[in-house]
Amino acid sequence: MNNKNLLEVYNFDEKIRLGDNHDGGYVICEMKGTYDCYITCGISNEASFDRDFLNKYTYLNKSNSFGYDGTIVEYPSYYTDGIG
Repeated sequence: MNNKNLLEVYNFDEKIRLGDNHDGGYVICEMKGTYDCYITCGISNEASFDRDFLNKYTYLNKSNSFGYDGTIVEYPSYYTDGIG
């Protein structure tokens, strides 16, 4: 099997930055359409990207947004309460 076929690169002209201007902020493509759910991992104590993403896509909420991190006891809800 050719491993080059496992990764497909997409080019997007429309990009946005979400999250704070340090660790926790990311540049993503501005996609048209909707997401089925939101999953975040490796949260630690910084969830500004989650906050901004859920504020932008307001149809995502606790019923379809999930956070996982084995190093924390609970999600840092002072960023957003939209993670289930």
